[in-house]
Amino acid sequence: MLAEPRPAQMAELLKFFGEDFGADAADPSDEAASDETAAPPIDPEAIREAAYQEGLRDGIERADSERNRTVARTLASLEQHLDQAQYQAAQETDRAARSIANLLIQTLMKILPTACARFGAAEIAGVARAVLPGLRQEPRVVLAVHPAIAPDVEAELARLGDDVRARAVLAPSESMAPGDISITWQDGSAARDTNDLMQCIAALFTQYGLLNTPEAGAAD
Repeated sequence: MLAEPRPAQMAELLKFFGEDFGADAADPSDEAASDETAAPPIDPEAIREAAYQEGLRDGIERADSERNRTVARTLASLEQHLDQAQYQAAQETDRAARSIANLLIQTLMKILPTACARFGAAEIAGVARAVLPGLRQEPRVVLAVHPAIAPDVEAELARLGDDVRARAVLAPSESMAPGDISITWQDGSAARDTNDLMQCIAALFTQYGLLNTPEAGAAD
């Protein structure tokens, strides 16, 4: 009967077999670690679901981006149309205001000569009082007026005194407007001319675009 090998002898035998056959003793801890790090089994359903979710997120992002671009384009177009509408409304308002102002001014231009004629006597008397006293050294002063105004001018000359009346020559003329007077002396003249007054007023209104002239009407 063989004697049971002692522990030291068992170790030598194991070493001997390991060197001869290239086999190391399996370590139980290595096997447990290998089992833990093994790749999990592939789940096709999980892969399809992940791909679907990724595609869904990408589609939503693309849709949101396109929607934002569409909204931006719409807002820009709306702003442009609003600006254009506002500009056109301002143009129409300005055109209407100018039309009303032009109508009022044209009416004034038609009324003014009549008003000048109606109050011409008083205006002419005022001109005579302002000009004639300063012409005392002039030997002869000629006053041209419309025949309808002549009696009023004659009365005003009488009020200015005999000295003025003696040197003043009243010259009624049909070529004069009822509200006009022309005073001439040797070295100068003075006048109240309704036509000149109207031209000055028209030029002032035209300068600010408040009165349409034939040239402006043709340009429009």
